[in-house]
Amino acid sequence: AKFDLQNKSDIYNEHYRDYDTKLRVWSIAFNNETRLLASGRFNAQQGVYNHTNQELKLAQSNLKTAREELSAALKTLQGAQDLRKRAEETVRRNESADEAARTRLATVRDNLSRAKEARRSAEVLVAQASADLAAAA
Repeated sequence: AKFDLQNKSDIYNEHYRDYDTKLRVWSIAFNNETRLLASGRFNAQQGVYNHTNQELKLAQSNLKTAREELSAALKTLQGAQDLRKRAEETVRRNESADEAARTRLATVRDNLSRAKEARRSAEVLVAQASADLAAAA
């Protein structure tokens, strides 16, 4: 039993030394100044990248929103331009109709003046004819 106990103790000590050696190697490697500097730089670069990536996504989102708003504004502008063209055409038609009405009014007034003059002439002729008829009777 003493031999078995000694054998187990040797195996334990061998495993302990192996683990201790590996732990020292890991500790030296983990605490290596070059590795720590590289890890620090990596973490800083990762932070810059994450920040830059967030800014890029925000800028892309803002650009998309601006493009959508520009598209809507252009559609509104096109609609307003179409309405303006129709309004200008309506004004031209109204001005043309107004000019035609003014011309027609001037013609009717001229005809009315001639008709009044003809009526006066006819009244004078009727009066002369009545006088001639009265004188003849």
